[in-house]
Amino acid sequence: MAKTTGALFSIEASGQFAKTITYDKRGFARVYKIPANPKTSGQGDQRQRMVNIQRAIGRVGSDTMANVETIWLSAYKAKVPQSYRWQSFMLGEAVQEENYSASATAWAALDSTAKGNWNTSATTAGITAREIDYAAETVPTNGQALFHLARAIWFSGVVDGGAANAGELPSASNYGEWLQDINGS
Repeated sequence: MAKTTGALFSIEASGQFAKTITYDKRGFARVYKIPANPKTSGQGDQRQRMVNIQRAIGRVGSDTMANVETIWLSAYKAKVPQSYRWQSFMLGEAVQEENYSASATAWAALDSTAKGNWNTSATTAGITAREIDYAAETVPTNGQALFHLARAIWFSGVVDGGAANAGELPSASNYGEWLQDINGS
């Protein structure tokens, strides 16, 4: 529904009118156009990365959340828009192409035992992977989503000296410590 303040096409307007005119955030009128969603494989890959990292972020425990929020407020307030929530920032850090590729390479270098340990830890935390049917990439395992999140937390600098894994990059052997830090269990 369109909302105008003042006469039509003057002062301020927002929303859409009869699926013919849409007002953008700046108040400019344009023709209403149904957004395209071609569901390309690249788009599917990115959505699959996002949904699985977001599922891992959703399992973050309250102690870690308080710690991340505290560090977020002090360390990142000057860097990013204040409207960002820490979860959005962590998601952005985790799915950024350079970070995601580095994490995928590190994950591929782990042996099957280490991957199994990360998968078990993620399953214990309630992290479940989801497949986007038009994605070209293989669906990440539960452990891979946890691993990507742990690396994003590590590289963004939100792990302080009080964490159980202080000074340790996510690796083949510290899956339990990272689970404890992330999930609080």
